[in-house]
Amino acid sequence: MQNQIKSIVPRTGALIAFLAISLGHLCLPSWSQQSPELSNENAAEEQLPIISNNPHATLNNLIGNPDWLDLNLSILSQNNGTPDANDRRIFTSSNLATLDLRIWLDHWMDDNKKNGFNIHAIGTQRAGEILSFEIPNKLNTQWGFGNGPIGRLSLLALEYENTESFISQFKIGKLKQSVDFTMDGVMCYFSNFGMCGWAEGTPSMIDIPGNPFNTYGAMARVGNPDNVSFKYGIYQIYPESFETKYHGLDFRIDNNTGYAQFFQIDAKLPTQNLIPARQSDAGQIRRTNQGENANVLYQSPLPPPVLKIGGWLGGGVYERVDVLGETTSNNNGVYGLMSIPINPGKLAMDGRLFASGGVGLSEDVQSFRRGGNAGVVLAGVFPNRPFDTLAFGYTFADYNPSTPSIGFIAGTEHALELNYSFSITPNFQLMPNLQLIMQPLGDESASAVWVGGLQANLSF
Repeated sequence: MQNQIKSIVPRTGALIAFLAISLGHLCLPSWSQQSPELSNENAAEEQLPIISNNPHATLNNLIGNPDWLDLNLSILSQNNGTPDANDRRIFTSSNLATLDLRIWLDHWMDDNKKNGFNIHAIGTQRAGEILSFEIPNKLNTQWGFGNGPIGRLSLLALEYENTESFISQFKIGKLKQSVDFTMDGVMCYFSNFGMCGWAEGTPSMIDIPGNPFNTYGAMARVGNPDNVSFKYGIYQIYPESFETKYHGLDFRIDNNTGYAQFFQIDAKLPTQNLIPARQSDAGQIRRTNQGENANVLYQSPLPPPVLKIGGWLGGGVYERVDVLGETTSNNNGVYGLMSIPINPGKLAMDGRLFASGGVGLSEDVQSFRRGGNAGVVLAGVFPNRPFDTLAFGYTFADYNPSTPSIGFIAGTEHALELNYSFSITPNFQLMPNLQLIMQPLGDESASAVWVGGLQANLSF
């Protein structure tokens, strides 16, 4: 799911210059070989080299890779345009810099995973504008981080992780609900916000923002995350947290109007992370045919397949959508998602089918009744580009017809996206994409909107 601080985020021209300079220092191939002993038991038994796309250039490497610190920086630029904007803006660019920091107070390694106590902080600096405000639509054509230059403390928490214990994870502080609930990383192979994270219908049913802004929460996980686990989370509902004036720096704990409890069961599905493959003398990589011997193992870049089932119970003060000025005390719903591995045969090296959906059970306070998405992601469609991805997806949001609207009764908004992501280096991806937004804002009389985009992602 997929899942942050910089004083200034460059506008498009400056960002392109920055990317060009960075690529000059990243003279890396789009894949690399690892020795078998660094991988799983199957690889060691086969004694075959592993072809992977793991980044080599990281901030931790640049500062000597201290074991008490994890530091990651990413810069995401999303640029979209549409000929169907009529008299509105036809092109926008929105950019986000993210610095993710973990300071380990106590830690140990278990199966190549770091466990222990850490202080986790995420900061963001954003800039730009959002094209979806100009279409307009709710299944955002690009991520909702435009809205002008705004810096935020997006997360600040004390966290504990021990994958071998009964309580395998615990965290408390300013939390991102979307990190632990309602989403999976396979969805963020898309640029449309309706597919990258969750369907718009799910988070908008209850006012828990993906970023915590100024809300507190706690989350606990029971069970092994590599098998079956259960998660519980509780979060403040604080409507003012959506305002930008505090920039995530309001540390009061008595400012909420309610709370939301999330419950989720996670189950990892069986998959083959290391895929037997043939590498030609020219460097091309393909799956082995039946009866053919492999000479390399291909490490899939796709997230492991999962099954997640969950829901939320909200208590507090919620404004009714059908009667202005009246409130009620409950806001409940359920959701689920799954990511299934597929063997694409000669079509690609690896693939995932995914689907998710949420249903509101308290429609008198929910602007959306249901929402969902589905799609397919393929990795390594071309033998000479084994870590590129091709993705196609669909998402929808079903408006509550009782919600007041202007000039029409809102129905269902739909969106499609087709994209291809080029893995230029393990640290840098470029993804041209094409979207079709149908019935924007649920207006059945509105014309469909075509949107073309280019997303650039640089990470260290």
